[in-house]
Amino acid sequence: RSDQSRPGQLGQFITVCWDIWKNQNDIRMGGKGRAGRTVLRNAMHLVEEQWKVTHTKREGNIPAHLLAQHTKNVEDNVAWLKECPSLIEHACVHERNVTH
Repeated sequence: RSDQSRPGQLGQFITVCWDIWKNQNDIRMGGKGRAGRTVLRNAMHLVEEQWKVTHTKREGNIPAHLLAQHTKNVEDNVAWLKECPSLIEHACVHERNVTH
């Protein structure tokens, strides 16, 4: 039986990958990178203190599903700063209106 109050290995793995990506992105943007040990320690802190990974079916997060589908048609690296794709913005507005 798994302990639902603690994040699983998948959550830990995803968070470590995200923090490695964030560290590399910080370096690319001219920032100072962190040591590997610091990246790992920070990721584990995030897992323990802030993240609870749960599975949500496609219908539970339509904007994420639409973004995943959108990436199938993207041929190059794309970054959105200050704005997001209009299809995601509309889906978020719709989802917010439905849930509130």
